[in-house]
Parts: sequence; C-alpha cells; structure tokens
Amino acid sequence: MKAIVHTSTPNIEKSKDFYSAIGFKAFDANGKQYYNADGMTIELNSDRFARPGIKIIKPSWLKEKQRLNDVCQFWKKSEDVTVYGLGSTWLYLEEGEVFESNEKVDSILGNNSGISIETAELKWVNKVLNILGFKMTYGDLDSSWISMESETGFQISLMAPNSCPHMFFNPSLNYFNGANNLNIINEIKNSGVEIAEEITYFNKKDEVDNIIIRDPGGLGFFIFND
Repeated sequence: MKAIVHTSTPNIEKSKDFYSAIGFKAFDANGKQYYNADGMTIELNSDRFARPGIKIIKPSWLKEKQRLNDVCQFWKKSEDVTVYGLGSTWLYLEEGEVFESNEKVDSILGNNSGISIETAELKWVNKVLNILGFKMTYGDLDSSWISMESETGFQISLMAPNSCPHMFFNPSLNYFNGANNLNIINEIKNSGVEIAEEITYFNKKDEVDNIIIRDPGGLGFFIFND
C-alpha cells in the first residue's frame, strides 16, 4: 500500500514551477506526473474534475470497498480509481502497481509531519481510515485532534472545527520546524513563492513566525514552528 497526496492544477506549468521552487523533484510513474520530497509524494492531476485529496494505491481494494460502501458513498468511478468523500476531503482508492521514488530529496520547507484534515465528522473519518488500515497514534475521539498512521508510516492529523486560528485548506501538508522556522520562512520568501497567510496569533510580539502557502490547485502547506 502506498499513500500519496493528490492535487489538481489549473495550469500544469505553474504547478511544476511551484514544486520546483520549493525543492520537490519531478518523476513519472504509471504514466502520471509526480513530485517527491521529504518522504512525501504528490501527484499532479490536470483533469478539470480533480480535487486536492489523499490517494492510496494497492493492487486490490475489493474487501475494503465492500465495507466502505456501507458507511460512505462513492461518487465517481473509473476502471482503476474509486473516489469517496472523506469529510471535506476527497479520498482516491487506486488499484494498481505500487511504485516507489527511492531518491532522497529535501525541500526548502523543513520537516514534514504528514497532512492535516479539518472535519466536523472526526469520529466518522476515523472509522473510514480504520477500514483502510490506519491506526490512531495520538489523541482520542473525544478531543479536538487525533493523529493516525498507516502501516507504511503515512501520517494524517484530524482537526475538529475551530481548532486552528488561521486559514485551513483541506488537506494541508504539515511542516514543523521549531526554532528554525524563521530561517525557513525567509528561504520561502526568497524563492518567490506567494504566501497565503502570515500568522502572528501565537507570537506575543505580534511577529510573523508561522506561514501558510498553497500550490496553484489549492493544496495547503503549514510551515509552523511547532
């Protein structure tokens, strides 16, 4: 099983420029365009019906889809991909060959810690992810935040509404850089990438110490000093 991030694009060249600017490296597999860095793989999809979300690939999803169809509805189906609504995020289940990008690539964004999804249906999304093999690693279902992880180490944080005092794009990649975050923010600014939000909420001096960026298709990136 391989879990990746799936993103749409209104302009494939602008998306390629974005990922190149932040240090991701392009590669092709199974006839599709991917970018890789920090142990994270992102698929670029220029289809007009594509949306940001999570894609999980394995040879067969037959058993899992039989269980999923009892708890949620799929609303697009092709020969090898079934799409479900995972709360406010698309979930793509692809049947096919699992590929790997073995080259180690470091972006300018820092330390990747999986992705975050904001949802008002935290318990239900947890149930769906359990069917797909994810296990809870932190938090509990009565709190506003839980973290889940696949058997291959793909991390998903589920956030209840009003947990985060900043903009939230579903899903968003997490980059947690501690005291080095200011240096990373400066490097991002020097790269020419547009900043979607400069965050001062957590800073007693009202200084920008966290930022959010977005790719051209709307996928978010939290660049935080956690």
